[in-house]
Amino acid sequence: MTLKLQIWSLDLIFAVVIFSFTVTIVAVAWLHISNGLSSSYGNSQGIIYLQSTAMSDTLLSTGAPADWVSIVNTTNSLSWRGLAPGIITAPGQSQISPAKLYALESMVSTNYTATKPLFGLGNDYYIIIGSPGKGIANITIGHNPSAYNASTIYVNKRSAVLYGSTVPITIMVWSNSTSDAG
Repeated sequence: MTLKLQIWSLDLIFAVVIFSFTVTIVAVAWLHISNGLSSSYGNSQGIIYLQSTAMSDTLLSTGAPADWVSIVNTTNSLSWRGLAPGIITAPGQSQISPAKLYALESMVSTNYTATKPLFGLGNDYYIIIGSPGKGIANITIGHNPSAYNASTIYVNKRSAVLYGSTVPITIMVWSNSTSDAG
């Protein structure tokens, strides 16, 4: 008595179907994730998005060290190494420290290019704080992308409290190049 056809038993057929289904699901999922990552992060818009998010998080923090404003010389870019210029007064708050804000403005006026690495940027930036409707004149920091014919801009909008009023904060990270935004 020979058992040649037992290899095609119901158990083996069921196992092959489950294995094939699993491999197909994994392949489709991998293709979807791979395409999503390449379209999101493999181009200049993805890089600018990541830089804008990182800059917003740094700007709306206390900075590092938290008392950076008391140790920095705003007119000497060599003293800026190793700091992250956040403008918030204390962790977990949304109150802008006027001293930190004006120190950042002074740093940008002194050497705009040297401030970009402090925020982890390889691109240009422009910050607008306040609005005329709130009784606070707009405070602008950085280079306005419209004045430099920017081709790629990512806008990140947040809010904070300045002098007791909630103010909108618009952070733009931008580039003139469409092929290399890093």
